[in-house]
Amino acid sequence: MGLLNFPCMGHTLQLGVIKAFEIGPVRTAMARVSNILSHFHRSSKATYQLKEKQQLLGLNSHELKSSCVTRWGSTYEMLVRFLELQQVVCAILMEDVGDRVLMPTATEFTVIEDLVAILKPFNDSTEILVPYYWNCSTSVPSFSK
Repeated sequence: MGLLNFPCMGHTLQLGVIKAFEIGPVRTAMARVSNILSHFHRSSKATYQLKEKQQLLGLNSHELKSSCVTRWGSTYEMLVRFLELQQVVCAILMEDVGDRVLMPTATEFTVIEDLVAILKPFNDSTEILVPYYWNCSTSVPSFSK
């Protein structure tokens, strides 16, 4: 009696998306965003300026999100939030000469925008699968041939 094994859809999706993060320009752009996040998390001045500038512009107060290496969706959320706060973050970075080196290039911004557009359907699919993940993966891990 042979058994068919159905790989976990969520895990398969995770492996594919993580592989895309290894592409040179993608890796470079994500490293840039990670460096900016690190700067804002280490600098109380930058964090204060982020909140202050959002209030001045009448925007909802949001923090930059970090990513978790085991959850690609958190990387998607990090990039979406970065793009949401892009103008505020860039304005803060431009105020301090020493922080300007953190500023993403035009190419990196394009890569980030494209990556968010590409990852959105994967993120949406993951959100659809989440309620079914536990039941499918534990109740029906394999079928008889």
